[in-house]
Amino acid sequence: VSTLNHPPNRDGLVRLFDALERVVREGFRFRLVGQPEREGVALAARYSFVDYLGPLTDEELRGEASTWCCFVHPLFVYAKAAIRCSTKLATGIGWGLPIATTEFGARGYAYVQGVLPLASDPEELAELVVERSAAQDFDRLARRTAALPVGHAERTGCAAAPAGARDRRRHAGARRRGAVRVVPEHTE
Repeated sequence: VSTLNHPPNRDGLVRLFDALERVVREGFRFRLVGQPEREGVALAARYSFVDYLGPLTDEELRGEASTWCCFVHPLFVYAKAAIRCSTKLATGIGWGLPIATTEFGARGYAYVQGVLPLASDPEELAELVVERSAAQDFDRLARRTAALPVGHAERTGCAAAPAGARDRRRHAGARRRGAVRVVPEHTE
C-alpha cells in the first residue's frame, strides 16, 4: 500500500507516534499497513500501541478498512512531488471514513479546506486521531467526510478523484471497534 521508509512517510509516522505516545490511554491501537516489513516491524516494536499488518492486497485492505474508526495521513513536509495530491487521501475520503491529516497531507484538495480540520503539527494531529478513535463519534465525524464533494478533485488540481465513493455506504454501516488505522502516502 505504501512505502514506510519513504522519508516524508517515515518522518510523519515517527512524529505522530511520538506525539500519540504522550496522550493515548491503555487499550488504544493504531494499525499500520505498508512495506517494507522491516520498517513496519521496527515501528511496532518501538511504539507499543502500533499493530503492524504488513502490505495488504486491495481486497484485504477494503476488508480491513471496514473496521476502521478513521483514516490517518501524517505528513508534515511537502514530498518531492508536492504539486500532486495524495491518492491515499482520496481513498480514505471515498470510503467515507473520518479523516485525520495535516495541511501537507491535504495538498491538492482545495475542497477539504474549511470542511475538515487540518493539523499543523504532530500534537494537533495526535489530538485529531484520538478524537476520531472514539467509536461513538464515528457517525458524526463520517458525515463531515461525506459532506466533501465527491469528484470535485479534478477541478481543484488533484488528478485523482475519490474513486471509492461507492464504498461509502458499505463502510459507513460497518461497526467500528475503536482502533485507528493509518495508511501513509507514497510519492515517487
